[in-house]
Amino acid sequence: MKILKVVAFILLSSMSLHLAAEQKEVFGNYEVHYILINSTELPPAAAKAYDIPRSSNLAFLNISVLEKQDDGQLPKPIPAIVTAKFKNLIGQEKTLNMKEIRETGAIYYVSTFPFPEEEMLRFTFQVKTHADQPSAFVVNHNQKLYREE
Repeated sequence: MKILKVVAFILLSSMSLHLAAEQKEVFGNYEVHYILINSTELPPAAAKAYDIPRSSNLAFLNISVLEKQDDGQLPKPIPAIVTAKFKNLIGQEKTLNMKEIRETGAIYYVSTFPFPEEEMLRFTFQVKTHADQPSAFVVNHNQKLYREE
């Protein structure tokens, strides 16, 4: 079952990269990667394996934090304190419940949330790589989400 979950999440991640441009912000030795898509774009098997609901009016947010390695190796996934929220154009704000998913060699913070049809939303992600970090890395992102038919 564990292998199935790993395979499903790899499929989920690769599918997401093809469906929407992955976004990345760099803060010194840290990279914050995020993907925001309609949850219907998730492969059904992957969504089921991770208990992620799929619906035309639900968005899916995936955030991961990587630390650059001094030895030239690929950046390494690290645990983080991740919060996310969005505002609509009239200033109504919603804080998202982020769920941590850990697999061998990967750590993801995910959330699903309902969204209004074709409205520009302003997202703010705050990331701390450890509890004693003086201030969070802040990522601001604007995106219009569309409902699938």
